[in-house]
Amino acid sequence: MKNRILLICIFYIQILTINAENEYYTIFKIGANICTPVTLKTPYKTYTVYKEITIPNSLSWFEAFDCNGRKIMDTGGKVSVETGKPTIRTYYLTTLFPHTENETTYSNNTRNNHNHSSSDSEWTKQTADALSRLTYIKNWDNEDHIINIEAGYGFAYGNAGIRLKYISPVVFGFTVSYGYNTQYIHERSNDKRYLWNVGMQLHLSKFLAIGMYGGPQYFSKHNKSEIAFGALLEYSHSIYKRLGITGGIGFILAGEEPANKAQSLFAFHLGISYNLFSN
Repeated sequence: MKNRILLICIFYIQILTINAENEYYTIFKIGANICTPVTLKTPYKTYTVYKEITIPNSLSWFEAFDCNGRKIMDTGGKVSVETGKPTIRTYYLTTLFPHTENETTYSNNTRNNHNHSSSDSEWTKQTADALSRLTYIKNWDNEDHIINIEAGYGFAYGNAGIRLKYISPVVFGFTVSYGYNTQYIHERSNDKRYLWNVGMQLHLSKFLAIGMYGGPQYFSKHNKSEIAFGALLEYSHSIYKRLGITGGIGFILAGEEPANKAQSLFAFHLGISYNLFSN
């Protein structure tokens, strides 16, 4: 009887030892120089960490970001393995990734701007990064390239015409349009039956944008159609699935006349849009 009890005890101890050896814990410790809370992404879930966290799993991968969304480097971890005890891997999150080519990030989170001369490519990269951060913070980014076709009336549509609009994932958009000149008179010289227009938009929000346009426009003061430039505050909104409405208000200025003779006009446009592509 005593031998049986002894065998059961030994067997139970062996089971506990095997279970302990199969247990795996991953510990993350945040360095004092890292801005918290830290967002920790793992295969199981995303955690918010202020100082330290213990995860009862082995992780095949992880990503960590500080409170400003900057990525934290994986500098490797220390593994503790002892017979009969769980395996513990500890990561110390203390170092940020460098963010630009002329900055070096150290483990104490100080930056050394060792090269202040930036090439055009560096300036372009920094500008793109700044725009991406801005659109993310303001929730302007739709994460899609969008192409719409619109039908409307106004300077931005070549008078009465159609417009093709491209919206980038950042704050810029571009348009081209072609329309019929409703003020066209055959007997009038230097007049055009059909008008074109091109434009670029700077998006202030998901709904508002400032549009800068160029194209021919009829000016009664000069009794002809000539190249004009305009600036309009625009609004757009989706009303049903792929359908939307758009409108704008602003002014246009004749561009072929001397400054003291140039005619300016109040301008507006209204249109209906249809989403052709979004990816």
